[in-house]
Amino acid sequence: MHIKSLTIRGFKTYRQETVISDLSAHANMFLGKNGSGKSNLLDAVQFVLSDKYSSLREEERRKLLHEGAGRDTTVADVEIVFDNSDKRIPLEPPKGDRDNTDVRVRRTIGGKKDQILVNGAPYT
Repeated sequence: MHIKSLTIRGFKTYRQETVISDLSAHANMFLGKNGSGKSNLLDAVQFVLSDKYSSLREEERRKLLHEGAGRDTTVADVEIVFDNSDKRIPLEPPKGDRDNTDVRVRRTIGGKKDQILVNGAPYT
């Protein structure tokens, strides 16, 4: 099992939808200048997978939303797609897609809402 792709929208420095795809099962490297968002990329993975962001107050939630010039961002979401061909995560593939071995985990956060979806279905 490994992460195949990562989609970030509205989270910290990632205002526009950013898709990082074709990640290797072996090793991946992210290079960039200081301030280019490398650490926020890793924070996005933690946002979905860890308990670090599990109980946030409203002001802490707002800090996760993109801040910058232009319209305010009111919602952020991060989706991780796992290659689950080894069936390490015991989930059925989405209905109508029996050949698909991917598992999609998406977390969406707003000022008050926090939602986790696994293969499109709500998860607590």
